[in-house]
Amino acid sequence: TCPSVQTMFRLASHHHHSTTHFSLNRSLGTLSHKFYSTSTSPPSEIHNWHHVKSTPIPDFKLHAHQYRHQVTGAKFLHLHAPHDDTNTFAIAFPTPPQDSTGIAHVLEHSTLCGSQTYPVRDLFFNMVKRSLNTYMNAWTAPDCTSYPFATRNHADFQNLMGVYLDAVLKPRLSREDFAQEGHRLEFDEADDPDSPLKIKGVVYNEMKGAMSAASSYFMHHLHQHTFPGTIYAHNSGGDPKDIPNLTYEQLKDFHKKHYHPSNAMVYTYGTFDFTEQLKRLDEAFAGFEASHEVTIDHVKPLAEPQQLRITGPAEAMVREGEEDKQTKFAMSFLTNPRLDNYETLCLSFVSGLLFDEPRGPFYKALIESGLAPDFCGSGYDSSSKDTCFVVGVQNVAEDTVPQIEEAIHKTFKQVYEEGIEQSLIDSSLHMTELGIKKKSTNFGVNLANSIISAWMHSGNPEETLFITTNLERIKEELKEGTFFKRVIGKYFLNNPHRVTLTMVPDEKHSEKLHKVEEERINAVAKTLTEEDKKAIVERGIKLKENQENKGDNSCLPTLTTQDISRKIPEPTEVSVEGNMMINEQSTNGISYVTFMVDIPETMPENLIPYLPIFAEVLTRMGADKMDKLQLAEKMELYTGGISSDIAVIPSLNEIGPCQLRLKFSSLCLDRNIDRMVELMRQIYTRPWLDSDLAYLRSILEQAAIGMSNGIVSSGHHFARLMAASTLSRSDAYGELFGGLSSLEALNRILMENNMDSVVNMLKEISQYVLTNNNIRVLLTAESKTMGKFKDTVEKNFLSANLPSVPVEKLTQENIHFHTLSRKVFVPIPAQVNFVSTCLQTVPFSHDDSPLLGLASRLMSSNFLHTEVREKGGAYGCSSSYGQSGVFGYASYRDPHTKKTLSTYDRVAEWIHKANLTDTDMQEAKLDVFQGIDYPKTPHQKPSALFMLGITDQLRQKRREIILDSTLNDMKRVIDEHLGEPTADKHRSTVILGSLPDAPEFIRSQQDGWIVHGSHNMDPVEAEHMLGLGEEEGEAETKKKTSEQV
Repeated sequence: TCPSVQTMFRLASHHHHSTTHFSLNRSLGTLSHKFYSTSTSPPSEIHNWHHVKSTPIPDFKLHAHQYRHQVTGAKFLHLHAPHDDTNTFAIAFPTPPQDSTGIAHVLEHSTLCGSQTYPVRDLFFNMVKRSLNTYMNAWTAPDCTSYPFATRNHADFQNLMGVYLDAVLKPRLSREDFAQEGHRLEFDEADDPDSPLKIKGVVYNEMKGAMSAASSYFMHHLHQHTFPGTIYAHNSGGDPKDIPNLTYEQLKDFHKKHYHPSNAMVYTYGTFDFTEQLKRLDEAFAGFEASHEVTIDHVKPLAEPQQLRITGPAEAMVREGEEDKQTKFAMSFLTNPRLDNYETLCLSFVSGLLFDEPRGPFYKALIESGLAPDFCGSGYDSSSKDTCFVVGVQNVAEDTVPQIEEAIHKTFKQVYEEGIEQSLIDSSLHMTELGIKKKSTNFGVNLANSIISAWMHSGNPEETLFITTNLERIKEELKEGTFFKRVIGKYFLNNPHRVTLTMVPDEKHSEKLHKVEEERINAVAKTLTEEDKKAIVERGIKLKENQENKGDNSCLPTLTTQDISRKIPEPTEVSVEGNMMINEQSTNGISYVTFMVDIPETMPENLIPYLPIFAEVLTRMGADKMDKLQLAEKMELYTGGISSDIAVIPSLNEIGPCQLRLKFSSLCLDRNIDRMVELMRQIYTRPWLDSDLAYLRSILEQAAIGMSNGIVSSGHHFARLMAASTLSRSDAYGELFGGLSSLEALNRILMENNMDSVVNMLKEISQYVLTNNNIRVLLTAESKTMGKFKDTVEKNFLSANLPSVPVEKLTQENIHFHTLSRKVFVPIPAQVNFVSTCLQTVPFSHDDSPLLGLASRLMSSNFLHTEVREKGGAYGCSSSYGQSGVFGYASYRDPHTKKTLSTYDRVAEWIHKANLTDTDMQEAKLDVFQGIDYPKTPHQKPSALFMLGITDQLRQKRREIILDSTLNDMKRVIDEHLGEPTADKHRSTVILGSLPDAPEFIRSQQDGWIVHGSHNMDPVEAEHMLGLGEEEGEAETKKKTSEQV
């Protein structure tokens, strides 16, 4: 999507290939007593490190210290953050690829599989569960690879730092790890030479999935032509057709050249004494001598613009009648060298202004005009040595491309001549000020993301954080009237390095890639001798034995359950005054407010699918006498945005009942409290839902495109939502509001194109939702501000004659929900699958609930990871217990279907045969407490109580149950809740994947399988999948209660 006004304040900017897709960043630990004080002058020479400079960074209340290693030349930066106890470490190396074999990406994976000091299998995942980290991951960017982590526990920091350093500098890099993580030829059944020959590997399957996404495929080719002849023209993650060309020897040579201390950039952030880290680093660098630094060349500018056309993947879901509107188009400009931090901020600032919705010039020229429904890859990208600026659109007809191109040129000329309205500039500056002050969790990790890129290309990493200083320069240029003429003229109007790319969909794209892969494998298979087959089998068996060998992990450092506080580390400290929850916190001058309003259970069934649409448009269409432009201006000038969402709150005590609520939130600088509350009141009491029907359709188009683009990249999310949707009413709502059913409903509305009818639905919804029905408020602010804040909210909002739900609307029949087991395959244009199974278990307040959460971590790391990722080649697999009482499994970018489902079915068998130990239990407990004790922003701290009704007493009880649990408890809950389904314990399975590659029993819809969208799907089943119908014969048994079964 295009950048918003806030994009100019970019501290965590770019997507990277990661070691694991599934969330690993849960946790916290105890705060160490070891700190560094800014009152102490940094030593000029210490542990073979020479002090380069120290710089205060007032915008973020940080102090930067730079050092250079005297032996190897390694670079070190510490950001002292006296008010943030979440400490961060990262080590990064420039890793420019010379081809698209994914060598840097495969090395990132392989590096974390074991090292000289820690010769254990899967080092990274073993450390995840021996830690209380708040973040652990690895990033492969187009030109560098980074290994960051964050934690609040000092011992944990030292443990992880030692392991990370040994892993990157002295990795084991075994052939088996290369084969597992990168690629290998192997028979489908590793020990059966008569089974089909396959190309396997985690990275190989990951990139098959990544390149199946139309947007990813398009942006890769756009960058390829924007940066010709440079490393950025290659696919750093790896092109599936090129990955099999990578050799083990090349991998080892690449590591030796690039992962050297002379190339290293080491970053730390937080309160811990950085001189300790300098000593550890000097010890780790012992034995290394200075080497040549890896350099990255600038791109040679094009002499004249280029225009290209390609074909690529089709979108996952296309509306009927709009098959010819799937073209993507973009214009890319080479802009400034990254080393110029001022120009980088200038272009980021311009990007935010140009693409602002709904006031930006490009939004008006391309989206509001009707030329395109949405942007694609648009904005300024400063992640490479030479930066680029993209104006792109998607879901257009190819014959409209000339008009779009003309509109882009015309808009640049208009901004060059007329500039941009002052109110948009003012609101952009306000959003920047608020962004600097706003606190976020893992802020050190977010900084690392942008700093490392700037550091590698400019040599002055801290300068990227001088936001205010550079903004003052921009203000001066704006005052002089030269800013837009200089920036627009230099980079866009008079820039010959311009690439325009058009991509049209090829419905057979995936099929063709699959055919190429098959032909490649068949060509190899024809040349295999019996000896070759025997060797492949032997390698496969050896790898399988290696994967099944749990090994001795005792050499790894670890925390223990003694490092977990038995008591809640941060009790909910709030006061309640009437329907207001008061949360006094240190907020750095920002005030936060959230309203929660009950939506009556009697809302008519036909309105419910429109609830997410209502929430999406409520704050965007206009209010009172303000149209959409005026409202957007005031929101960006006085608030950090006003948002509305539909929250589904499951019952804590039963599987079934749930409450729908409107969540209405905002934040502002303390000086703008009155204006923020007044704006929220105007939106809540007088929304202008029919102000602009064309804009309403545009919002729906963008929502549909965004969801459709997400199917291939986040298929596990959609699969799990759908699988859970027939097992609990709250999950049915969740799927209806954010799953494939939501996308299908959006597409149906857009096909009918009756916006008047949509507005009528929204207006009727407002009578149920925008009321005083059990309205509650959470206020977070500093104590000096809270008195005024409370009075303002009480006087200007709560006492504003909010309407009640009309009496006649409280007497209508409620929706009936019927639990259903099912097995559904959803065809998508991808080369890999997303496989999910969900089961009904126990409600959240049940004593087994926290044990199921613990069991999910135990099986994810000790069983699913080995079977589905390491052996099966999927990019990831996890299990989770949800507050609704539904337990789910989900795999990500998975080459298998049947094997993965079989793995899910074997969980109960595994728990009894696995020879698990107390150490495994300890690791699972550490893993689960990463999530439980994850640091929260000031406004998030009381959210469990305010939103979900989870008291500190319940949190404490669950905490104790987990800490006191045993292996026998795990065996019991898995047997009882996750074993074979029974008449009263339903389970559902959903797979998203390529139908031609699916097993025959799925394609022929045997064994109860249904292919989503097939002509022989039962109409009742189809309705149920949309959450809109009931079982046959159930219509007359509808109840007015919220019971599910």
